[in-house]
Amino acid sequence: DDIEIQPEVVKEMLEIPILGVVPEKEKNTLLKVAEKIEKREVRSVLEELKKGKIPVIYGCSERYQGLVLCWKSMFNENSKVLCHASVFSEVNHNEIEVRDLEKFVFILLDDPVVRGQLRKQLDFSDKVFHFSRIELKGNSFLERVLYGLLLGSFLTREYARMRKQDFSQVERIKELKKYLKR
Repeated sequence: DDIEIQPEVVKEMLEIPILGVVPEKEKNTLLKVAEKIEKREVRSVLEELKKGKIPVIYGCSERYQGLVLCWKSMFNENSKVLCHASVFSEVNHNEIEVRDLEKFVFILLDDPVVRGQLRKQLDFSDKVFHFSRIELKGNSFLERVLYGLLLGSFLTREYARMRKQDFSQVERIKELKKYLKR
């Protein structure tokens, strides 16, 4: 079953709160970024998630820490699943020693401009973790982050639909807030 990115889904993704800071005239740029979403990348990650694997999101550098944490939150809130997140080079200090890797799907948010020692770390780690690699597309850092946000929102909402979860519902968060007001 093919994944289609419908116009209403793109519109839905443009409602991500962080995108509210983007001027209206820039929304066309966002639509162009959204059109770059690789369905093949989404499909391969969803296939691994369907097997009940826990998502582990890695950013290719500390520069992407915010994006990685957004993905973690989107998996938690949209898909209603536990998710782990980290960035390179921190991954190679500790997590490279983890065993029982078959329980996880390792998603690398990768920036093609990364070079040198960091690229070597990513390539070596791929031999350990067997990444589902997501190439962040765009001509600038901002475009690559926006692409990552849109792709993360789309992927986690698709995963929620597959799991028959309503990504718009956050009942436990509402219950917690209500409880804390007492």
